Amino acid sequence: MADISSSYSSPIPPRPGSRGVSLNADAGFPWRMLVASVVVFVLTLLIYLGMAFGFEPYLKGQVTAQTAQLNQLTSSMDQTQQQASLNFYSQLYNISKLTASRVDVLPLFSSLEAHTPDGVRLTGAQADLTRGQVELAGTAPSFDAVIASAASWRGDQNVTNVVLENMKTTSGPGAAGVTFSMRIVFASGVFNIATN
Repeated sequence: MADISSSYSSPIPPRPGSRGVSLNADAGFPWRMLVASVVVFVLTLLIYLGMAFGFEPYLKGQVTAQTAQLNQLTSSMDQTQQQASLNFYSQLYNISKLTASRVDVLPLFSSLEAHTPDGVRLTGAQADLTRGQVELAGTAPSFDAVIASAASWRGDQNVTNVVLENMKTTSGPGAAGVTFSMRIVFASGVFNIATN
């Protein structure tokens, strides 16, 4: 039997200078790119038309309805009621802003109670919460009581440093003991200070 493929020849003669007819594998790429571009263009056009003729009138209708409702509410209240309600809502807003930015100092009071031994009396306290420091002043029956209080503060996980700034003996009728002042430096973030 004869080989058909060897005897078959194309009715289209080859071009001069070419070795035969060859099909390029990339011949369909420009058409595919054109079709994809047209599909994307049509989708973009449909989205635009939907927004322009569907969603925009809907939003304008909602704005009109809200404006009408606001005008009705305004006309139903006299000027003094409007001012009173404005003041009330302004106060509510200010209170919410204040409570959001407040500093939580309750841990400081519980720490003061826990780290003050018996016989030690605090006579003054000054807090600089932005720097995380508290300066305490007080009286104690002895040097050992002051040192025990400082050691107790140093053992607290929220305290980074304790500095005894002043310690001296006092004498007098019923006032014998030691006066002291110390500075306690807390770790950052203990007091949750808002920065806004």
